[in-house]
Amino acid sequence: MVKCPKCQADNQIGAIFCRSCGDKLDIGELRPDDIKKATRSPEKSIGRIIRNVILLILLLAIVGGVVLLALAPPGDWSNTLSDAESKERNKKIVAIMRRVKRQDVDLKFNQRELNAYATEVLRLTSDDKRKRLEEQIEEREKAMLVPEAVRVDLLADGRLRFVLESRLWNKISLYTVVTGSANSGTDFRIEQVAAGRLPIPVQRLTNILIEKRFRPLMQNSSKYEAFQKRVAPNADEIVVENGELKIKSKKKK
Repeated sequence: MVKCPKCQADNQIGAIFCRSCGDKLDIGELRPDDIKKATRSPEKSIGRIIRNVILLILLLAIVGGVVLLALAPPGDWSNTLSDAESKERNKKIVAIMRRVKRQDVDLKFNQRELNAYATEVLRLTSDDKRKRLEEQIEEREKAMLVPEAVRVDLLADGRLRFVLESRLWNKISLYTVVTGSANSGTDFRIEQVAAGRLPIPVQRLTNILIEKRFRPLMQNSSKYEAFQKRVAPNADEIVVENGELKIKSKKKK
């Protein structure tokens, strides 16, 4: 652009008279930078636009991925049972563990009962978390990612979904989601693993995610050990139906 020395209006390069006041323009006032801008290659401008669009798409993809990591699948986190409900839930678990000799066991668990049991098995009760924090303080270690809660979803298609919430720097919630099918207590097939709502398609990454997030919670858990040795082997048939987990344990012969 060329500035009119009289009225300071901008005019296109090559104009002889000012489009605003009509005064003759001084071509000697034209700066080299102005000529470069005017003669810039259209191809370069288009290339720059395409590059900026690609960078914007990549930035949005990264931001979207981070958002998906911090989003849990919809579901109910409630895990509080009354004393009577807790007692009844424990009776059902003991019945499976003992496997009544002369009688088939046919039991039903709702989601709150399963959430409460998973919380106890993975040592995520308030007392467990307090002990874990005390151990970290004593060892002068501060974990960057701290397990916070777990829930068990009973899906309409008959599958089970385990959702583990962990806190990053005690501020940001991240979720590890494991979905699969179970025909019996010892036959759980993992079908999908996700970080939040972002599916993880690579088998090696899914194994690492499960190993890093779930495995430490199972170690040194007496209830997990009891589940593995006495509950899972006796759950001969597992069915998810009408929002309940049905477990059948056949009598010993």
